[in-house]
Amino acid sequence: MLDWLIPSAWAQANGQAPAGSGLVGFLMPLSIIAIFYFIVWRPQQRRMREHQAMVQALQKGDQVITSGGIHGRIHAVEDRVLTVEIAPGVRIRVQKDNVAGRIAPTGEAKITEPK
Repeated sequence: MLDWLIPSAWAQANGQAPAGSGLVGFLMPLSIIAIFYFIVWRPQQRRMREHQAMVQALQKGDQVITSGGIHGRIHAVEDRVLTVEIAPGVRIRVQKDNVAGRIAPTGEAKITEPK
């Protein structure tokens, strides 16, 4: 499976390296890293930036949904904590980072989930 890592053909070719083995051995890991970057790392960083911007823009009166699925209206905003009113007279404190999204006045949630 990982034969491209081990130059097994050296023993069979009278001590000579197979043609292009150095280039393939260098390009294969490099291409895997490049594919991983464009498929995983870059989109994840974009989602993190969007979520951070949404969290920073939260203000009193916004309707939000938490990552646990709790819907409510922001009653107070502190440095890292929000006080969310989930029912008349029932308020809970939630970490800002645990807010999954803001609910638009039309009732549609804008959640920063993978697309």
